[in-house]
Amino acid sequence: MMPMKFDEANKVWTPPAELPDCGTLPAHVTKDGLSISCWHATFRERLRFLFTGRIWLWVWGRQPPVAVDVAFPFEPQKDIEHAQGEEE
Repeated sequence: MMPMKFDEANKVWTPPAELPDCGTLPAHVTKDGLSISCWHATFRERLRFLFTGRIWLWVWGRQPPVAVDVAFPFEPQKDIEHAQGEEE
């Protein structure tokens, strides 16, 4: 899988010096420290997932809280404002 650019990205993480073969990682970073990145699977990777149902997550360093999902994590702003208006 390869990380990909996306419209909501507001930061690009760079690799540490000890991992020279590692590329950059576009991400959307929130004020509270949540970092969301988008990845693209090749056709072969999609087939492998279809048959095995497995995704392996690699993390260098200490294991932080993580999540892997296929759902788009960004809601349109008008939907958020509309939902907040209904609560009041």
